[in-house]
Amino acid sequence: MTSQTTRTPGSFIVIACLIALVATTLLRSQASNQNPEHFQRSFTISPNGTLHVDNYKGTIHVTAGDGNQVVVDVTKRFEGGSESDRKWWMENLQVNFNNQSDRVSVEVK
Repeated sequence: MTSQTTRTPGSFIVIACLIALVATTLLRSQASNQNPEHFQRSFTISPNGTLHVDNYKGTIHVTAGDGNQVVVDVTKRFEGGSESDRKWWMENLQVNFNNQSDRVSVEVK
């Protein structure tokens, strides 16, 4: 004896809605990652100098190197929310730098 699975029109509608929801979520995620703002600043620092970063949100990667240069590579990216939220956040997020001979400070506000 074989068994058959019968699908009702309602189950197809539920599946279609789930696919549409997943597709919409992925598209919003991709759209919010578009147009990130990227810039780079370089600073000269004395031997044994320090780097101080004050960042309330986001990912920080620090890589050591030889020489007397500190290179700060910034990418501002807003994930999630509406386009108006993204626009406000991108316009109002500030990255401030302060350089002294023995110290580089980066502050995200």
